[in-house]
Amino acid sequence: MMISARIFLTGFGAALLAASQVDAASLKALQGAWAMQGMDCNATFKSNGGTIRFRDKGSMLTSGIIITGSKIISPDMSCTAQKVRQLKDRTTVLMSCADAVLFDTLSASFRLTGKDSLQKFDPDFPDTAYTYTKCHF
Repeated sequence: MMISARIFLTGFGAALLAASQVDAASLKALQGAWAMQGMDCNATFKSNGGTIRFRDKGSMLTSGIIITGSKIISPDMSCTAQKVRQLKDRTTVLMSCADAVLFDTLSASFRLTGKDSLQKFDPDFPDTAYTYTKCHF
């Protein structure tokens, strides 16, 4: 019984890893640090040894997102893509998210609007969008 449980858990872990790799691949065009339109990249993010982080993660004034692999991180929440769906010009992501207190499942859609710009919106309300500019470090 113990060996069967180990085999199951090993297989389950491999399946989760494969799912994360698929999600990361489908999020490939969105990888990087994105500052909300009108915000300065250097005021929002800092780069240290190739790793990009929020300059002041706890600040209510920080507006940006970091997409790395299957992780989507905002100043107050960290999410992992569970499912990614590409529909025409948008990528919709079902995410498992956590902040300092709660866990939740959320979805968001992203649309590239230029080489270095994207829009983030709720899939149910695409007419309300937030524009982000890609930061280059």
